[in-house]
Amino acid sequence: RGRLLSFADGERRLTNVLHLIEVLYQESAAKNLGTTGLVRWLSEQRQTTSFQSETHQLRLESDEHAVKIITVHKSKGLEYEVVFCPFGWEGSYIKNKEIVFHDNTENHNIVLDLDAGPNSLHIVRAQNELLAENLRLLYVALTRAKKRCYLAWGCFTAAQTSALAFLFHSDLTLANDISSTDVVTALKTDISKLKSEDFLTDLKHLANRSEGTIEIIPIPVESEKDYHHYEIFDKKHDCRQFTGKMETAWKVVSYSYLISKRILDEALPDHDTLRDLKPNISDHRRDVSKVADIYSFPKGIRAGIFFHDLFENLDFSSKDHGHTDILVIDKLRTYGFGIKWQASISTMLQKVLAAPLTSDPAPLTLSCVKPEDRINEMEFYFPLNRITPQKLKKIFENHSDADISATFPRRVEKLSFSLAKGFMKGYIDLIMHAGGRYFLVDWKSNFLGSRLIDYDQAALFKTMNADFYILQYHLYTLALHQYLQMRVPGYRYERDFGGVIYIFIRGVDPDQGSDFGIYKDLPAPEIIRALGSTLIPNFSL
Repeated sequence: RGRLLSFADGERRLTNVLHLIEVLYQESAAKNLGTTGLVRWLSEQRQTTSFQSETHQLRLESDEHAVKIITVHKSKGLEYEVVFCPFGWEGSYIKNKEIVFHDNTENHNIVLDLDAGPNSLHIVRAQNELLAENLRLLYVALTRAKKRCYLAWGCFTAAQTSALAFLFHSDLTLANDISSTDVVTALKTDISKLKSEDFLTDLKHLANRSEGTIEIIPIPVESEKDYHHYEIFDKKHDCRQFTGKMETAWKVVSYSYLISKRILDEALPDHDTLRDLKPNISDHRRDVSKVADIYSFPKGIRAGIFFHDLFENLDFSSKDHGHTDILVIDKLRTYGFGIKWQASISTMLQKVLAAPLTSDPAPLTLSCVKPEDRINEMEFYFPLNRITPQKLKKIFENHSDADISATFPRRVEKLSFSLAKGFMKGYIDLIMHAGGRYFLVDWKSNFLGSRLIDYDQAALFKTMNADFYILQYHLYTLALHQYLQMRVPGYRYERDFGGVIYIFIRGVDPDQGSDFGIYKDLPAPEIIRALGSTLIPNFSL
């Protein structure tokens, strides 16, 4: 900013840069473009000769001396040095049969007449009210000027019932009972008899009585001269050569960025994983009979977002099943799913809320968690040192436990994200506080099969490793640890953190305990310490 403003045309240059940044941001946000896509889009805009959007037109470097166009309503209470009122002849004659007006009772109730006949008392009152409103708006417009006000007026079409015609050329008055006197019709009759010379005569009488404060001048004709805003330079311009060094490693990265170039048959995080599962007999029978159970519920990104939104707005501790059913129906309609799924979704919610999440003597369930003890979709950032797949692989290799596959570190090493530093960003589905501990919960709507056995611990373990969810929850645990360490006095990871719970909602059954659909882990302090020391500057556990 300082460098640009040092030039003679610095304000022009700075405005162009800020405008370009704004256009690029809007395009990136609207189309979810990454750096490469945004550069490609910018290149196309520079080379195209087709019509450009109004947002791409060159802006004034400063609007300090620019003409401001504003409605009369928005101008109320404001002042300007000079004001132009080019269109002050809004008519008050009503042609529609549907009218609105206020009655002449003490409360002045508003009345809607859907079929008002011509010359009816309702039409008279509505027109008189409209004329009074036009007079009020004209007053607002004419009193905005501090030094000078230009008002255009003449024998215009449809101006016979305007506020200006009433003020300048009529002896009529708006009586207290404006429902009895047809002022607008009388005004139209009187003004229609006047000629342009009569208009000018009335205005000259007004100017003569103003003691020099009002001047009548004809509207200037259009100038034949061309207007040139910019100077024309004969001097040739050369493009300066950039000799600096671009920092390409700095970026805001996420878990999705780290795994974005893994094998393509693995699902994106937080959405259904579609696998090439071999269809079994039960799958075939379910398809034929079209059973509307949770296994048959549609799969894909839209379904994943639907379930996340549903749990985010669900009161876990509520005993009002009717309210839950209403929420389910509302979300089904919002995301375009049929109401036929309501019963199966409600049943699934009851099972998930009642399922034991811990093996304590009094096991933890979601139904015990009150709204004030949870945070939904918490966004986080933490500063990031230079990170590579090899660094992550070394951490998981040195601190692996029974919940991490022996091949997982090698698979992490094969991730192909580029060298990165800057900030790590993410969203945690649910953070909850229960039993004196904090838990990290993630909703998974992945379809692993159409039987409960397809969601046993072996199947979940395989999915957690294959889809890199293990990497995800270690990063999220690190972020949550940092948050709790700053917000909770006396917080200690070993005592206060309860663990990670991934709930595969299609495969939860409280009658079977936590053996199906629920994956739990409590990352050792050593691996969180190793991750923090490697990834976060000045980390402490």
